[in-house]
Amino acid sequence: MSTGNNQFLDSVCHHGGAGTTAAGLRAGLPTIVVAFFGDQFFWGDRVEQIGAGPGCLSGDNLNTRDLVNAIQFISNPKVKENAQRIAAQIETENGCADALRAFHKHLPLDQMHSDLESTYAACCRIPKYNFKVSWPVAQVLLKAQLITEDELSP
Repeated sequence: MSTGNNQFLDSVCHHGGAGTTAAGLRAGLPTIVVAFFGDQFFWGDRVEQIGAGPGCLSGDNLNTRDLVNAIQFISNPKVKENAQRIAAQIETENGCADALRAFHKHLPLDQMHSDLESTYAACCRIPKYNFKVSWPVAQVLLKAQLITEDELSP
């Protein structure tokens, strides 16, 4: 599905790939997912969960009755409203910034710093002393012969 001009579309019916699902919802279109494998079933379930389409249809068992029922389902004005509500939410999101913020929020920073010098991230351990150390600290300890390379572990 093109992300171009979708003004002539009333709804979409597709395989449920992540990109196609996102494009249809970004366009505010009720969505029917006919899944065949993998994450397509997941995306079909998400479309149902947000009220922008019926339950996921199985491509392996697709029949006329189920497809007609799905088309009737997405003909409900409430489903169109739900799809348009999702499109409005997508429009205001900054997915990259939100993903980066979530990534940083969940970093275990207290476990990542060197125990002896916190400027650098720890890259190895000295099990004998139960220390996490950065490579610069490890180099100093090795050069001073306070530890051997055998005492370092990743």
